[in-house]
Amino acid sequence: MERGIYGLGGFLSMSKQLRVLWSPDYLQRLWCVFELAAYRKANPAGKIVLAPLYIEAIVSSTMLGSYAVVVMFWLTQAMSVRLSFTYAGYILSLIPAYIAFHFLRLCTRQKMQLVAELKSFDVELAECRSPYDREFVFEGITTWYGSKTAFNDYVRGPLFLELIEPLSRNQVPAMYWCLLVTPTLTSGFEFFMAIWKGGGTREALLSHFIGVVIGAQLCWFLVSLKLGFALCYRFASRSRLDLVKTLLIFLVFVSCVVFGTALATIAYTSSLNAAIAFTSGAMLIAVFSFEWRRIWRLRYG
Repeated sequence: MERGIYGLGGFLSMSKQLRVLWSPDYLQRLWCVFELAAYRKANPAGKIVLAPLYIEAIVSSTMLGSYAVVVMFWLTQAMSVRLSFTYAGYILSLIPAYIAFHFLRLCTRQKMQLVAELKSFDVELAECRSPYDREFVFEGITTWYGSKTAFNDYVRGPLFLELIEPLSRNQVPAMYWCLLVTPTLTSGFEFFMAIWKGGGTREALLSHFIGVVIGAQLCWFLVSLKLGFALCYRFASRSRLDLVKTLLIFLVFVSCVVFGTALATIAYTSSLNAAIAFTSGAMLIAVFSFEWRRIWRLRYG
């Protein structure tokens, strides 16, 4: 074990990248902190990538919630025998989305914890079972950085900017966004196939595909999700009205989805040009919602 510990610097110096699968207790473990300290000294040109596990939790819960909503919707519609039950079915089908949003708020608290821990980092507070290991790590950090205080300043300053800046640009990777829209897209294609099997005209099919599938189920749903994620992060802090906060975020998200779906329906049932106009506007809003930080930097520096 001691030989492995002393050989750690050799392994780190040969590694092009150190990928940190961050969980809430990562910076509370002294050996994990030691890896960060050793890697930057052993490999100054190496890249440290922070990959928090809460991002996967956010994506997974959103996927499960979206598919649950779609399944509940189709089940309630299949069971509908009266108009009043149809409207009740819409409400019942949205219950999984509320649960997913509440879990999203819990996950985004971990991002707040990550930022707070890096800003107030203190290596003395990190835990280690063995007193010998603790002395060994502190000796290495002092040798590399001059003192434990200097290492704390490095983590709170340069390392904080290096790790957090990529996360602030885009919390969820692009490929994950592609996964998140699959539930609504499959629902949109279901209606598209119904129109096709029902003998719909080419213009009707094209209007539905452009206005509903692309405009509402893809672009506008991305806008709604982005808004929901932003609200979850903004109001992630715990309070006595925790469930009420989630309910308000949920209602804003649902209102956004319903508004976009209604506009898409009006557009595609009016004409092909109206469907194209709606989808163009929805696409512009979607691009802006994802790239507004970059647009702001280019505009104001």
